[in-house]
Amino acid sequence: MLANEERYLSAALKAAELIATKLVQPDNSILHSYKNSKATIDGFLEDYAHFADAAIELYQVTMDDKWLLLAERISKYALEHFYDDNEKMFWFTSDKASDLVARKKEVFDNVIPSSNAVMGHFLFRLSLITENAGYFEITQKMITKPGAQIKQYAASLYCWAQLMHELSGKFYEVVITGPEAGLYLRKIYAAGYPGKIVIAAENNSELPLLKGRFKDKKTMIYVCRNRVCNRPVENVEEALEQLV
Repeated sequence: MLANEERYLSAALKAAELIATKLVQPDNSILHSYKNSKATIDGFLEDYAHFADAAIELYQVTMDDKWLLLAERISKYALEHFYDDNEKMFWFTSDKASDLVARKKEVFDNVIPSSNAVMGHFLFRLSLITENAGYFEITQKMITKPGAQIKQYAASLYCWAQLMHELSGKFYEVVITGPEAGLYLRKIYAAGYPGKIVIAAENNSELPLLKGRFKDKKTMIYVCRNRVCNRPVENVEEALEQLV
C-alpha cells in the first residue's frame, strides 16, 4: 500500500468484497465470471491463486482476520481439487471439470505471472503467517521444477526467480503488536522494503506469530527471519535498521 493513498486500498477492498460475496461459493470454490449480477463458469487455478494472494495482502494492510481465513479456505480447496501430488504442481483446471479433453499445468510466466508461480508465492507467505510447515514444503517442492531453468529462461520465469530469491535469501517477518499497531504498520509499508510480510494486531491474538508478543499498553515491533526474532523495538526507525 502506498503511503497516504487510501483510495487504492478502498478500491482493492471493494473489488475483493465483490469477489468474496459473489464469486466465492459456500464450498470455497470460485467462479470465473460475473456479469449482469450472475456468476458463471468454474474457476481456473489463476482465479484461486491471484485472489488468495490478494487476500493475504489485504490481511497484512488491514489487520482484518477475515481475509486470512478466506485465503486459508481457498488454499484448502485448491490443494484438494487442483494439486497434482505426483508432479508437485497444480493443474490449471479443477478435478471437477468434466468437459475437458485434457488438463494442463501453467508454469511459464507471461505478461501475467503463471498461476503456479503465484500459488507458490501465496503458499510461502501463508506458511510464514500460520507457521504451517505443510504449505512451506509444497512451495519448496514446486520451485524444484522450474528452478534449474531460471538462469536460462529468466524472462519467462521471473516470478519463480523472485520466489527462489525469497526462499534462499533475506525475507523477513515483521510482527507489530499493541495499541498503535495500525499506525506503525502504515509507516513500515511507507518505507517500501519489499522483502517482507507484515503481521500486525492491536489486541491479543492466537495466531502463532502474534501469540505471547503483546506488552501492556506498548506497541512492539519484532523483526524475524525463519521464525527467529531480533530483540523487539518500540519505534519504526529501529525496526527498519534491522531490514538490511
